[in-house]
Amino acid sequence: MLSRSNPRNALLLVVCGFLLGPANGATPPTLDTSQPGNTIVTLPVGDGDKPSAVAIALPATSLRLTSSKLVSKRDLEFRRADEQWRSFRLTFLMYKPDAGHRPAAVAVISSFHVGKKEHIWLQRISRGRSGAQAADIHIAALEHLYGLALAQNPHAEFCLNGYGHTCTAPASDYPHPRLLREIAEARERAIVSANATSIAVPWRNVTMTSQPKGASGDRVGVRVTDHGVPLEGATVFFNRAPHSGCHAKSSSDGIVTCDLVDQHGDEDSHEGQEHVPILATFPGDVQADRILLPTTLTWYLSP
Repeated sequence: MLSRSNPRNALLLVVCGFLLGPANGATPPTLDTSQPGNTIVTLPVGDGDKPSAVAIALPATSLRLTSSKLVSKRDLEFRRADEQWRSFRLTFLMYKPDAGHRPAAVAVISSFHVGKKEHIWLQRISRGRSGAQAADIHIAALEHLYGLALAQNPHAEFCLNGYGHTCTAPASDYPHPRLLREIAEARERAIVSANATSIAVPWRNVTMTSQPKGASGDRVGVRVTDHGVPLEGATVFFNRAPHSGCHAKSSSDGIVTCDLVDQHGDEDSHEGQEHVPILATFPGDVQADRILLPTTLTWYLSP
């Protein structure tokens, strides 16, 4: 049962039970070879939050990532490293070929605030690789990136840069479910381009839509579909800060409903709770021939 006040913690609690070549479009930033050890990161640091290229040194230390059930080739070593640059929190996703080579950045996640709203940009870093191994690295990087994206604040606004998309300004950012869908679509394009359909388990995007508020002020619900078809038997977890939650399975029409319960047993009034977002999390479903991807949905209960 969910009991954490932080929505990111609530999401991690659910998803951790499930998880232990660019397409035509914008050209991804490439390594600045004139400054060894530096990676070019696109950040909204220009006038009017205009994106600008910034050279940032990779952190000296990194941690090896455990391959989740989403990763097709788990023998490839990926690492993560965190860095603070000005007001930006950066997480680098890096690929390490072998013991004799330093990890190289393949993507970066940049988190920052505009006013009171958190924004998170995910950006591809290209190093000009080609061939079958490069395709495997690219696909695996996207699979790891999906897992890292799941761990971000689901109430933030997002943008995916360099995978056929371009981040233009924080005002154009979008919700968490769209980001996850765009990463999945980028992976599908990479698989088709590399003709790697035989080694990668197909991913399927699951969609959740909020349902009308029930008679009870604490009744929440979503409809879960797989390519437009109602998904029966899908478990969905609901959370509302500071510490209310519930979970249930979908019926034959894809509808999941339950009543939020205060996990701390508080009897205080829930007045004003309509201004606190609801987080619904589908933790995913892994089968040998397909993966139903974990996803989220946030919305507000109307008064």
